[in-house]
Amino acid sequence: MIELIEILKSGPAVSAATVAVVAAVIKLVKSLFEFNDEHLQKRQLKKLAFLANESEKSQTLHRLVETARDEEVLRNIFGRTGSPQFIRALTRTYETGRFSLSELRLSSSYLNVRDGALVVDLGWGAHVLLWVSIGLVILMGLYIAALLFQLFGTPSGSSYVAALVLMIFYFLFAWFVGGDARVVLVAKRVRNKLEDSEFAG
Repeated sequence: MIELIEILKSGPAVSAATVAVVAAVIKLVKSLFEFNDEHLQKRQLKKLAFLANESEKSQTLHRLVETARDEEVLRNIFGRTGSPQFIRALTRTYETGRFSLSELRLSSSYLNVRDGALVVDLGWGAHVLLWVSIGLVILMGLYIAALLFQLFGTPSGSSYVAALVLMIFYFLFAWFVGGDARVVLVAKRVRNKLEDSEFAG
C-alpha cells in the first residue's frame, strides 16, 4: 500500500484524481436533481388524477386533463414530456416490438417527431459528448494502466491490494463518466433501427 501512496503523490495522479472527483460530483448532483424530479412527478400525477375526477362533468376540461396526464406519464417513464403527436408516434414505435423500453428511455432526449414518425436527432453536441466521455475514459484507463505497471514492478501483497483498489476505482469511473457515451450510442442504435424500419416499409 505504501507503493500506491507514493505513486498517488505525483502531480499526474493529483490531476487524474481531480478529474475523477469533478466527474463524480457532477454525476451526484445530476442524480439528486433526478430524484427530486421523480418525487415532484408523483405529486403531479396524484393532482392530475384528482383533477380528472373533478372535471368529468366538462368534456373539454376532462380531455385537457387527460392530455396533461398522458404527458406526465410520458415524463415519468421517459424523463421528458411531449406533444400528443409525439406520444402517439412513440407508442406506435414501441408496439412494433423492435425497440425495448430501456432503448427508448435512454435515447428519449434525442427523440422527435417528423411527419408523424419518430426520428432521432443527434446534433454536434451529442457527438462532442460522446467523444469527450470516451476520451476521458480512455485517458484515465491509460493512466491507471501506468500505475498498475509500476505496482506490478514491485510485486508484494500490498501491491496486489493496491492494484485491486485502482481497478475497482477505474471501473466505477468508467461506468459513471461513460454513461453519457452509452446514451448517445443507444440513440444511434435506435436511429439505425428506425431507418431500417422505414426502408423495409
